[in-house]
Amino acid sequence: MKILDVARCLGGRLLNKEGFRWQSKEEEYNIWLFRNSDKEFWQSLEGKMIFERLYILTQLGFAREDSKILREDTENHIFNSEFICIVVKEKTIVAYAAFKLWTWQGKSILYLSGIMVHPSYQGKGISSSLLRKIADYFGANFLTTRTQSPVMYESVKAACEEIWPSMTNKGCPSIFREIGEFVAKSKLNMQRYCANQMTEERTYGMYLYGVEPVSLNPDLEKWFKEKVNPQNGDSMIIVGSLKSSDQRLEAKLYSRLKKH
Repeated sequence: MKILDVARCLGGRLLNKEGFRWQSKEEEYNIWLFRNSDKEFWQSLEGKMIFERLYILTQLGFAREDSKILREDTENHIFNSEFICIVVKEKTIVAYAAFKLWTWQGKSILYLSGIMVHPSYQGKGISSSLLRKIADYFGANFLTTRTQSPVMYESVKAACEEIWPSMTNKGCPSIFREIGEFVAKSKLNMQRYCANQMTEERTYGMYLYGVEPVSLNPDLEKWFKEKVNPQNGDSMIIVGSLKSSDQRLEAKLYSRLKKH
């Protein structure tokens, strides 16, 4: 999983030239964000080298062996995404995420196409921290994704102010339901999507994971399985609201004042 210099390979495609630095309690990571506008890049030697490392990470994340279906699915998610984030610790790629940025009725929607974290680095808060960093960078109003995994639900929930579908609350606010329908039908072509449940049966036609991702929260695990049957290929659209730019600025100022 090692790569000599991610920043050098990505070159002028980098949006954050110095990289975001994220410090956990024990470890420090760099997050490299780049615009995926040059499709020919993936045909270059460096592009192929990066993709192979991301593909290996995908195999580890899904606990699945190399296959034509998995490779094509990984290519689709990476090559067709608008932005790619790569998380590096020392010179090792430990996670990556692929995003698209959409606009709905004047609101900025950050869609997470896919995210993978190396098994050795899971449980360290990398997913939720990465999502918050990227949402903050783009000033997005909402974060959304499609998933079969209760663990992914937890990561999105940790990055957002409010999330739907909700395990505890009833009566989804109309804006969340409408954004979910916009993403599912207008962007992802989910013809069997149920707007009230924010789910679709047989989306994938298969279970994506070789080893089932299990939430440590038994109540969430039970609720999620009642909503989605992953063995049937079902999926859920998740929509979460993010702090406004004013709220983020206020939080930063408050944090600085507390230090003094």
